Amino acid sequence: MTGSMSKDSSVEWFGVAPPDLTLVSRVRGDDWVYTYLRTFYEDSSKQYGVNNLVYPGAAMPNVLAALQGNQQLTCKQVPIIANNGGEKRDNSGNPVTKEKCGFLNVEEGTGSLNQEEFDELIYDLTNFLTYVGDPDKVERERIGWYVVFFFIIFTTLSSLLYREYQKDYH
Repeated sequence: MTGSMSKDSSVEWFGVAPPDLTLVSRVRGDDWVYTYLRTFYEDSSKQYGVNNLVYPGAAMPNVLAALQGNQQLTCKQVPIIANNGGEKRDNSGNPVTKEKCGFLNVEEGTGSLNQEEFDELIYDLTNFLTYVGDPDKVERERIGWYVVFFFIIFTTLSSLLYREYQKDYH
């Protein structure tokens, strides 16, 4: 499958050729691509106005922003974990919390899909990219079982033949 944009044009427009996510899925795995596509967030300090939690400083615009909506990096209060594994509480029994940052939050109504529909879309897109990156994988794995079965039979027959030959020498 070939892309419609030439590498020269993409370098001229973006400053660098965009990554081929089909090859990235082979190198880093489909889980990485799935998480990468879901974790773009607004960052006004970057060239395209977005950044990524998985690959910070990525020079790739969020092409799925219209579907997902405006996703922002937020902070929230989380309970502190005590030494015994439970929540730490004060003398009144209220949980003790601290502010922790790094959570992604999508503004309601800014995207054309809700969170579940967007996650399903990214799941399907990741599966497609993984398949296009290595379409012969299923066939290789199917043939691999026949090869393993052949080696087991061949090893068994070879060991039986070896035992027969050894009877002549002893």
